[in-house]
Amino acid sequence: MTIPFSVALAAQTAEVAGHEISRTLLGVAQIISESARIVRVNQQGCLSLARHVDELVAVVNTELEAQTPSSVEWEEGLQAFQIALESVREFLQDQTRRSYLSQIVHQDRDAAKLQDLREVVKSSFSVLQLTARFHLHELAEAATAPYEFSAALEELDALRLPSPASTSKLKAPIPAPPPRRAVAPLPPCPQLFFGRADETQSLVEALPGRHCILGPPGIGKTALALSVLHSPATVRRFGERRYFVPCDAADRIRDGGCLGVVAGAFGILSSSRAKLERELVTFLQGEGEETLVVLDNFESAWEHQHHSSTSASISASSSSQAEAESLLSLLTSLPNLSLLVTLRGSERPSTAWTRPFFPPLRPLSQDAARQAFLSIAGSEEPLDERLMEKLDGVPLALELMAYLAQFEPASTLLLRWDEQRTSMLRRGLTTLDASIALSVHSPRMTDGALKLLSLLALLPDGVVDSDVGLWAGHIPTYARALGTLQQTALVSRDEGQSQRRVRVLAPIREYIQLHHPPSLELVAPLLDHYFALIDLFKPCPNPATASEVARELRNTESILRYALSSGSSSSSSDPKRALEACVSFCRMVVQRGIGSTDILFSALSVARGDPGMEDLVGQLLYWWAYMASTTTVPGVLEDLLREAKGIFERTGNDAGVVDTSMHLLRFASVEEAVVDGERTLAFVRDKGLGERRAARTLQALARAHERLGNIAQARGAHEEAVRALLASEKPEMTLVGFSQARLAHYALTLDDPALGLRILAEQALPALEATSYTVGVGNAHHSLGSGLLLRGDAQEGIQQLQRALEIYRSGAYVRHQIETLCRIVEGHLAVDDVSAAEEALRQAASMIRSEDGTSYARAHVAHAQGLFALHRKDAQEARAALGSAWRAFRARDNLISPEIWTATGAETLLALGCVAQLERDEEEARNMFVVAALANRKVGWVTSSVVALAHLAETLGDEGERVLQAVMLPLLRFGYRPALARALLCSGEIARTRADVRLARRRMESALRRFEDMKDAGGISAARVGLERCTSVVM
Repeated sequence: MTIPFSVALAAQTAEVAGHEISRTLLGVAQIISESARIVRVNQQGCLSLARHVDELVAVVNTELEAQTPSSVEWEEGLQAFQIALESVREFLQDQTRRSYLSQIVHQDRDAAKLQDLREVVKSSFSVLQLTARFHLHELAEAATAPYEFSAALEELDALRLPSPASTSKLKAPIPAPPPRRAVAPLPPCPQLFFGRADETQSLVEALPGRHCILGPPGIGKTALALSVLHSPATVRRFGERRYFVPCDAADRIRDGGCLGVVAGAFGILSSSRAKLERELVTFLQGEGEETLVVLDNFESAWEHQHHSSTSASISASSSSQAEAESLLSLLTSLPNLSLLVTLRGSERPSTAWTRPFFPPLRPLSQDAARQAFLSIAGSEEPLDERLMEKLDGVPLALELMAYLAQFEPASTLLLRWDEQRTSMLRRGLTTLDASIALSVHSPRMTDGALKLLSLLALLPDGVVDSDVGLWAGHIPTYARALGTLQQTALVSRDEGQSQRRVRVLAPIREYIQLHHPPSLELVAPLLDHYFALIDLFKPCPNPATASEVARELRNTESILRYALSSGSSSSSSDPKRALEACVSFCRMVVQRGIGSTDILFSALSVARGDPGMEDLVGQLLYWWAYMASTTTVPGVLEDLLREAKGIFERTGNDAGVVDTSMHLLRFASVEEAVVDGERTLAFVRDKGLGERRAARTLQALARAHERLGNIAQARGAHEEAVRALLASEKPEMTLVGFSQARLAHYALTLDDPALGLRILAEQALPALEATSYTVGVGNAHHSLGSGLLLRGDAQEGIQQLQRALEIYRSGAYVRHQIETLCRIVEGHLAVDDVSAAEEALRQAASMIRSEDGTSYARAHVAHAQGLFALHRKDAQEARAALGSAWRAFRARDNLISPEIWTATGAETLLALGCVAQLERDEEEARNMFVVAALANRKVGWVTSSVVALAHLAETLGDEGERVLQAVMLPLLRFGYRPALARALLCSGEIARTRADVRLARRRMESALRRFEDMKDAGGISAARVGLERCTSVVM
């Protein structure tokens, strides 16, 4: 028994019992069960809770019927139980009023709330102390016992169906052979027919039978029927008794209707309906041979409606529908007749169809669509995927566009599509518009359905069906309108495990936008809904959830483009609100790394055309600059910031002036940057622009101090920013996390890498994750991974870097992905996993083609290629790659801070020194290591400078011992096991040459233990060789 039915039955029982509180409880339980079925996310948990409530209410209702008299404790317990149920009801009803995206974003929080509510209900029920008469089983037995041996059942048992022998006597005699009639020849089999092999085979194997081929306009229903009709298996089975009857004329014939059309196709003409039926049956039965008939475009007969008065039209439509179904019933009653009916829509006429039903046709797969297009277009140019997206796998659209592509390039076709849309797809008498119009103007369509379709046509990825009411409630009977759209196949439904989306195919969307665009009043709630969704979007680690977020993002972009192009903004034609939504969308793209950057330029074009939108132009320029600094979006950062700042100064936007000034500090000299930063901070405090903006200014000032080498002042600025933010009522954790990450960086590069890793893992990363600041979270994982590699924790470091890579890939952070892949190469080489390192290097190199060509990205790839060659002991290739990296690092880029350029360049110098060591060129190696140490020292990266000095000691022979004594203790404190192990090995070798075998063995054994802990195969081998030399000296 279903939940709603059982609750309703119990409610009726309560009415009879007359208990007011019982009716109340059962009413609440019924609302809970209905709400649970509507909820899309955490649905199983909601249904489980609803079933639990249903069971408890049923038990309470049984006790209420038997309770006489009730105690005070009982009444109090009932009230507590009722309060608990009301809490569940309020929660579930709140879920039904929220959008699907809102439900899925907060699904973990809601799941925990569901569990809490379940415990509350369970606890309140236990308080009732129900120890009275629970005898449901006895009641059931008492209710059914009187009927167990009833006379009615005995009489039913006495009835029996006639035996097969008796029914055989009722068979009709075999009719006389029918006369030969002139029948039109079959249309030819489609020559270009792709992507329907499975459907064709399924239908061929389902014969003999009666099947209906359903689908939207242009989907290839007729082509499929003809393919089945000409299939070799069909030909062998039915021979010449295969017939194709087009029903297009049925809506233009008053006399005889669809019966006259079908009979006429076989040369049967008469004004008598009875004679038509009799002769048609006689012809189709033949001499008992199997016959296959295709009724094509049967909707013309089934939906036929005379154009007269409204009431007369409805009557005529009902009459024609009944007539069409009567014909189908006649045909399906013939035992030797197989029937294929093609019909526009998703609703089958009423008759005895063969089970299982043949499912409605879907669009072609991507591969089949490409094959179909190229088979006609014959183009040797690469297929433009943007063009294929416009056609959405609809065969008729693909065919018509492919014919145009024989003479026009894809770029021209795309431009024409933007202007003409589906009206450009015509060939002879065949047009896509005409095909779609037949469905749009179907007699089944209503004004409400057309209005709803005009809104759905703005959503390229469709919508969860339960969300439609959130923005279409102003359309009367919108739920019925949605059903009508599904019946006519103008929308399709995608079934999923946790949700169901309704979607309009791209060609139909374009047709509707061109011929039936929504009015401003109609579209206003839809715009409001999607504008409000922007702040909900955030990256999701769950692939299924990420897919849903991506769909709603594309819908939002489509809505924004529509609002910009039509000048719509809610109920007004003023584009300001749409532009403000675009600014919010751009901010989301920057901060969370999801969504397309394309909307920026459309919005900027609209804003520049309206003098009253100058401040919004400045905001869009600011976010453009931000995108140019973190993604592959082209743009001259300094020019964009200065133009935006000028606009903000003219419009009196103090916050905008501060924001742009902070970013422009990077283009000032180091001394000027500090002065300008302090001046900007004073301006913020003087204008009272709030702690958030003051904290951001402190962060920009800290960066200026870093450039000047004042690390203590930079650290102090970030510490002040964190204190100010955390002291505010609602601290912005993105900024907190950023400052904590910088404080971690100082510890990592100055004096305490272990502390830096702890700050990253325990403070910065949680703060950044809490706000879904994508690039910040990715940077924190990247820093953790890089720090762990330096400490010799290669596997854990690779895991952190892989996590950073996943996060960068969720956004448009191509440069960050390349840098991370190159660092992953280092991690794999550290544990001698050459194949994994090679794969990561291949991915990084392939991404260079999609990058905007910045020197920084190319330098990282070249550096990684050099390290890979060095690991293989290929000095020549390593030198060439690292030399290329060094030249690229010397070509500075304003997107990257100078200290980062210097530090990464120093890494390449360090690697070049190792190449010189491999070539036994100790002098060059010393020079490289010295320059690397000085470069790191210059930018304040003390830890890296110590590592470079440890490498330098290896080139100094016996004199290197003093350098080693100076660096081994810091390396030990830093926890840099790889560098420390190398230093111990070098120190042991110096001791061996000095004949201090005991010290040499001790140093080399210590180095070996560290190499073994790190699984460094090269280091292990070198340490063992050194120990063997010590043994030979002793011997």
